[in-house]
Amino acid sequence: REPRTPRAMVGAALLFTLAFFIKHNLVVLPAALALWLALLDRRRAFTFVASGVVFALIGLGLFKDHFGFGLFGRIDSARTYAVADIWVGAKPWLAWGAIPLAGAAALFALARHDRHAVFCVLYTGLGTAAGLFFLGGAGVDANALFDADIALALGAGVLLNRLQFDPRRTLAAALYAVPPLIGLWTLDADWRSAGYWLHPMAEDRMTAAAEIALLRAAPGPAICEMLSLCYWAGKPAAVDVFNMGQAYRTGARSDADLAAAIAARKYAVVQFEELAPFPLTPAIARALGANYRLLRRDDDRVFFVPNRAR
Repeated sequence: REPRTPRAMVGAALLFTLAFFIKHNLVVLPAALALWLALLDRRRAFTFVASGVVFALIGLGLFKDHFGFGLFGRIDSARTYAVADIWVGAKPWLAWGAIPLAGAAALFALARHDRHAVFCVLYTGLGTAAGLFFLGGAGVDANALFDADIALALGAGVLLNRLQFDPRRTLAAALYAVPPLIGLWTLDADWRSAGYWLHPMAEDRMTAAAEIALLRAAPGPAICEMLSLCYWAGKPAAVDVFNMGQAYRTGARSDADLAAAIAARKYAVVQFEELAPFPLTPAIARALGANYRLLRRDDDRVFFVPNRAR
């Protein structure tokens, strides 16, 4: 907000620090603001950055004191990275983002000396670059580009405002309507039906309720690739399938212990999102096939239970 007072800088830094401890990749917006402030008001930029650093150090100390381990040691977990995955993730996003990206370029060309336009362009550039970088990591999806989406939305509003008395404003507004139309056209649901709006995701809720009941009824620990299912069923998080799979693929951990536990039928239920590709190692797949049988398969997930005693 303006005027840019020290109190406002400290308050903003506190909010961004709290956001980081909720979602650990929420770093692009404070970085863009710090860079923008450095161009406009170096004193306020220093206050903002210094406050953020102090709050982050306090938060990291409180985190370690409460949980007994450092946050960054857990964030920096083993994960595979493939440059080819960047294009795989970016390609569908560009169907939505191409026109807003062109709008951001137009905003820079038309209002490069406008401080609000400069912020939108900085935020767009950093958000897009960071999102594309994150897309190379295994398990990363379109949410890596949320910062870019927010920046492009802000830039759209600023561009249309700056074109207020320009005949090109109508054309720009019409072009900005194209991405939502693309979304409706490609939506994997019948949004024209009343049930889509009046009873959203009704079938998904019924499926999830049946799956949770299955897990809750099984005595003993369970493996849930969808960890929230175990949470809702009152089961402790025994195995983090995604992160364990990444640790196995990078050689950070051995799969011997988990394969032995499955061979011993330790888990009352084992749930995976899909079997092809199998999310863990061939040794674990063999142990599962030899000692468990398929109990349930639906559109989203598969569930295995131990074979009957021989």
